[in-house]
Amino acid sequence: MKVGLFYVRLSPPRDARWYTHLAPMEYAALGALTVAAIHRVMPGVPVYHLTDEDTPPLAGVDHVVRRPILQRELMLQRVMHFAALPEGDWLWMDTDVILQRDVRPVFQHPRFEVAVTDRFLAMGLPPDAMILNTEMSQCYPYNTAVVFTRSRAFWQDVVRYYHERVNPIRYEWLGDQEAINGVVKSGNYRVLVLPGYLYNYVPTGATDDLSGKFGIHLKGSSKRSYCTQDSTLGHFSVLGAASGLSAGGGGGGEDGGHVSPDASTVPHVDLDRRGSL
Repeated sequence: MKVGLFYVRLSPPRDARWYTHLAPMEYAALGALTVAAIHRVMPGVPVYHLTDEDTPPLAGVDHVVRRPILQRELMLQRVMHFAALPEGDWLWMDTDVILQRDVRPVFQHPRFEVAVTDRFLAMGLPPDAMILNTEMSQCYPYNTAVVFTRSRAFWQDVVRYYHERVNPIRYEWLGDQEAINGVVKSGNYRVLVLPGYLYNYVPTGATDDLSGKFGIHLKGSSKRSYCTQDSTLGHFSVLGAASGLSAGGGGGGEDGGHVSPDASTVPHVDLDRRGSL
């Protein structure tokens, strides 16, 4: 398995709309902690930084893949990056997702071509814990911050969908969500749906119980809630999620102190090629 992270350092005048919750250098520091967490819980798994021609590499990555990128088409360029890489088992993650546990057992499932996480955060939870009827969940039921794929053709179809069906005003933001969800729901690929509350968990505050979560998605304002800048060490500490990590470093033992489950213990729902349960 390989892990791909898309991160581009943005330039004025558009910085303000992107850097709402952290400053530009803080985003890079958080990305470096994402890399450190991957190395900690999955030693030996290579991490690829997909970027433009100018962005400095995130600390700790194993490979940097560069291509020219137009900032006004940032999310289109993201999926074009994915589509250009070789076939294989890939985990694509946003740079604000902190892994706490080894996710390689997901690839022990033989049937899927793409595995996504549900946005409802509801699988296995009581009804009063479900997040339903939000506009985002209705339009884009699968959050694309964590995607497992075996199929390069899937990403090529995402790029095709982008060009043919996504409004250009969403090329810079949300267009990737629309295109990936559209291809997932097309029925052309075997899809595994993983519970977002385990693999793509968005915390609500610094007191959340994060035990048992595979991936913590520090989305939106949770970035600031969970990250505190250490001015002495010059990096971020992610509170409660990956203690002991530092940018550019690993930490922990050989397996990061976590036991890897086998595929039979991974909660999931299989969709057939028609996109039905």
